[in-house]
Amino acid sequence: MAVKKRKGRLEIWRSKTNRNYYWRFVQSNGRITAKGDEGYTRRNTLLRTLKNMGAKLNAGTFEVAEA
Repeated sequence: MAVKKRKGRLEIWRSKTNRNYYWRFVQSNGRITAKGDEGYTRRNTLLRTLKNMGAKLNAGTFEVAEA
């Protein structure tokens, strides 16, 4: 399965209500193409998770399941 590389940015922010950290990937046209609904209490934990996820994506070790 070929993956197209697109330009965008990874945004990380802290919620004002529960003080958890969240992430989302925003394309250059402003569309949100991915987001994490799980809140993280520590920013470092979120960054480590994103780094691990990126490594698995690059290595092709994710299983694609179609619903």
